Amino acid sequence: MSKQVTGIVSWLKEWFYDKAEVQALLVSGSLPNLSQKGTFTNSGVTVTTYSDEAYVYVVFSGTLSSSGNTMPIQSTSTIPSNYRPNSPVMSPIHTSSNGYQLEVLANGKVNFWGSTSANTFVATTVMYPVASRIGGVTPVPSSVSLASDKSILSAYDSDTCTLSATVLDSSNNPVPSVTVEFFNGATSMGTSPTDSNGVATKSYSATGVGDVTFTAQVDSLTSTYTVEDCIYYNTAEISTNYTNNHVTVASLSTLPSSFELTFDYKTNLEGRVGLFSQTNFSASNPNYSVFVGSPNGSSSWYYGYRTTSTSTTDVSASPTDYHNYLIKRNGSSFTYKRDGSGNYSKTVSFFDSYNYLIGLMGWHGTSSSSSAKNIKLKKV
Repeated sequence: MSKQVTGIVSWLKEWFYDKAEVQALLVSGSLPNLSQKGTFTNSGVTVTTYSDEAYVYVVFSGTLSSSGNTMPIQSTSTIPSNYRPNSPVMSPIHTSSNGYQLEVLANGKVNFWGSTSANTFVATTVMYPVASRIGGVTPVPSSVSLASDKSILSAYDSDTCTLSATVLDSSNNPVPSVTVEFFNGATSMGTSPTDSNGVATKSYSATGVGDVTFTAQVDSLTSTYTVEDCIYYNTAEISTNYTNNHVTVASLSTLPSSFELTFDYKTNLEGRVGLFSQTNFSASNPNYSVFVGSPNGSSSWYYGYRTTSTSTTDVSASPTDYHNYLIKRNGSSFTYKRDGSGNYSKTVSFFDSYNYLIGLMGWHGTSSSSSAKNIKLKKV
């Protein structure tokens, strides 16, 4: 026997086992200390997988009803990850005396072939060692993918998110016990090991810095995910009316020189939504503010800033329906838009002299409400 053939035989012996005592137990239906992991029937053949602490047992029975198969018939049940054979690509192919072939893939699926319809399997058993129990070839990371349980955070509410990096090998199997390094931009957040599902996690707490791009790295493999780290974010509907004519949404001690405040707003009375000086936030004296609103609740919306005088009015449609508004700051310049249209600019010199709050105001008309939702204040 050549050295090459000898090497192949030795490799097969390492991965393929056939013990008469286990075979007898499986044939008789007596399976002490074994756990059934899955079963399926395809083309007349039933395949059942069992496992104990050391081996995966694949039991074939029945008669292959289709002949001349050139493609493998694959199981739909998989062996759990901690009971999977672990070889570079797959377990060795086992060939029977009457021509059928079977293999257990490293992802836990089972393939079998048959060349004629005469292939009858009578509790034929193939045993594979459990790699995580007795060793074997360590899976090599082939890909890493990064995700987060939240895509938008609110620093005002001390939000946190959990970043999850999933590491897979070339057969899309999870790779446990590898080190994943996480980055916030170019700054390392530290490392975490992957668990039995190939997942490593790292938490992040919002600081209101704007968009943050995270990276997960395993060796030379990388994956990125971007989270909106907002100063404030809330999807809930917040309302005010004639009897409760001003509502503080969030109190802010500092604001960046560039930001966007966006929200959906509608009103049936005169009202405003925007940023207001904390010391001047009242229905009778809403001075030192940047905002949008409706002067009469029926035909127009107005925008701009207020010191002690009224601001510019822009005629538009139906403020009683929800519209999306944007107030954008760049230094002392403010831009106002509704539903993505318009580009109305104001210059505000007083802005950094005050602490502000996000607020809703409505102080004239009936008790009908003004409402805002999906409020987001974000550094840009």
